[in-house]
Amino acid sequence: MSTLDSPTPNWKFNVKNHVLYYLFTYLFMFLLAILNVLVLVFVKPFERSEFSLTDLSISHRVHNSDLVHFSVVIVVFTLIPILIVATFCLLWYFKVIKNFDVQSSNFHSEIKNKNLQRSLRYLLLNDPLHHFQLFFQTMIMSQLFTLLITTLLKLSVGRLRPDFLDRCNPEGWNTTDISVLTSFPPPLLTCRGDPAIINEGRVSFPSGHASSSFTGAFVWAAWIFLVLHRARCDFSSKDFFFSVWFKAFLAMIPLSYASYIGISRIEQMVHHPTDVIAGAVIGAFIGLFFFYFVFLEDKEIRVRNEVVSEAERERIMNTQDTTLTYAQLVNSFVTHFLKISVGELRPDFLDRCKPEGWKTPNATLVSYFPTPFLNCTGDPGVIKEGRLSFPSGHARIQQNIHHPIDVVSGVLIGVVIGYISFYFGFIHLSVCEIKSHEDLENQQEEC
Repeated sequence: MSTLDSPTPNWKFNVKNHVLYYLFTYLFMFLLAILNVLVLVFVKPFERSEFSLTDLSISHRVHNSDLVHFSVVIVVFTLIPILIVATFCLLWYFKVIKNFDVQSSNFHSEIKNKNLQRSLRYLLLNDPLHHFQLFFQTMIMSQLFTLLITTLLKLSVGRLRPDFLDRCNPEGWNTTDISVLTSFPPPLLTCRGDPAIINEGRVSFPSGHASSSFTGAFVWAAWIFLVLHRARCDFSSKDFFFSVWFKAFLAMIPLSYASYIGISRIEQMVHHPTDVIAGAVIGAFIGLFFFYFVFLEDKEIRVRNEVVSEAERERIMNTQDTTLTYAQLVNSFVTHFLKISVGELRPDFLDRCKPEGWKTPNATLVSYFPTPFLNCTGDPGVIKEGRLSFPSGHARIQQNIHHPIDVVSGVLIGVVIGYISFYFGFIHLSVCEIKSHEDLENQQEEC
């Protein structure tokens, strides 16, 4: 007997069955939040005592304010998605469920209405309150775990930020005299700055802004794909609102803003590029992990994956061309957007720039002077191209056009965009196109 045909409708919220689950879940979330606070307050970062005044990777200037404050990350990638899902559940409850009397004699005949039946089952809102609770728990727990793991890594690794020397303010800093810069061996350097600012300069890896942003963005994007895809398949709607490309556009909004936040941390020289990449990977993995094992695995809303036969897939092979074109366009846009935003210098940048003193017997001394004292004399077009190293649009390390991390990042971006486009563009679009109303109804009964 299917859920919708059972005497007691499954979507009716049952306090007795859920109160203990909610109680233990929120208790666990509270303890996890307390653990995060204890780690932040009592654990000190690992101190890398040896560093050099001539290390350009940590010699950038400190910015007085962030382009995107961490409070904005919390609001955009935690509170706003929760409010949107809450509003969606409330609207659905008052629009559909509230219109039917459970105690009426003709309730079961009304509930068998095809559109309503598909709505209740495939939009995963058999119980709007339970649906919201699951999303709320998924978002909060994923963010708390991300914060805990990111903080522990920051404190354990103790990587110096790109602006560490300006925070540290050791003796001999802010001078252009090469003899002074090299007269202080790393073990003899002592920081004279504010201890709190110095400790903050020792927690570069991974980026907390990037990890929290991508956690919320991936949970939010996965929810958008799940709900709108089910709505399109269930109603066989051809509306643009339910199209796979519009879903991809909606999902790219939080992902794009998360990418911008990560890029802003590189632009302000608060993080190295590898810090942001690591934070993004950690956040994306934790977000998808919790969405799958907390949200999708709940017995109330678990959905069945449709399997498309080879014969059916041959009827829609033209979808591959559209998917491939879409993936290439998105990949090109994301790659060029990152190149322009990050502005990482290519390995051959000095040869493109041709600053004064380049390729002289004392050329090694040039790298020890602050960059404001260096002026490029090369071709502007060649110089501009030399500022677009990260990520790689090709795969070129041997020619010294890209750093290895540029190529690795380019590969990861291409793989992720290709997979998302194929899975949500080709597979899901194919399923919706080939399944008739009768096929969907039979599959519902089999479930």
